[in-house]
Amino acid sequence: MSSLVRGSAFALCILLMIGVLPVQFCVPNGTYRYQVQIIALRKDDGTVATQFTRGQFVFVEVKLKNIMSYAYAAEPYLLIARATYSLTMYGLGAFSGSLTTGQEFNAMPAFVIPNNAPFGSYEVKVMVFSTWPSAGGIPIAASVTTTFTVIP
Repeated sequence: MSSLVRGSAFALCILLMIGVLPVQFCVPNGTYRYQVQIIALRKDDGTVATQFTRGQFVFVEVKLKNIMSYAYAAEPYLLIARATYSLTMYGLGAFSGSLTTGQEFNAMPAFVIPNNAPFGSYEVKVMVFSTWPSAGGIPIAASVTTTFTVIP
């Protein structure tokens, strides 16, 4: 291997490690390994909703699928669902596991809207990583967001 090729490979690895290049570069064909196929907000009776009141449960239904066309082993994942209003987090749920090619997983993290929560629009963001980001995890699915409103 020429020194130019070795140097280029080394530089590429450094850029990936420090986050200069987009994470999609790390995945074959610029695609993610997983796909969030469904994100729906539900009340405790199972109905889909976009408006909630203080004290109600919000269930975040998420359907995750391994979309790789090949896999030598099950691919681990960490799914995180986070609900925020402005910069304040009001809900958080996490699930981990592994799926082989074509397999799906349904998760439904839930949280209660506090009795003193502000009225207005909240954002729910679902993120999928290879492991905890603090342990070197990288995104393995595009993040997906949806919103709901807390009403009087």
